[in-house]
Amino acid sequence: MAKTKKKTSRAAYWQEHISQWSESGLTQAEYCRRNKLSAAGFHWWKGQLRRKARTQKTSSTSMQFVEVHGVPSAHVGHGENSQYKEEYILGFPLNKL
Repeated sequence: MAKTKKKTSRAAYWQEHISQWSESGLTQAEYCRRNKLSAAGFHWWKGQLRRKARTQKTSSTSMQFVEVHGVPSAHVGHGENSQYKEEYILGFPLNKL
């Protein structure tokens, strides 16, 4: 538990620096020099936090329930032994997903 808390506080520390850097107009190297930060550490945490944000965004939007209205597919066979397939053709606009 202590390790998780420590990692969370480090992530918050680096997130704060990354936010300040993005608003500073400085290069990463210059920001790190002025704030006595490891450029390699800055780069690593920037990547970690970006991946975490992307993963959280993806996981929260990747699965949604949508209402589906099926249309029976084409009639198969002829005469009194004809049957309908137990399949449906689904149509939906992509911008509604």
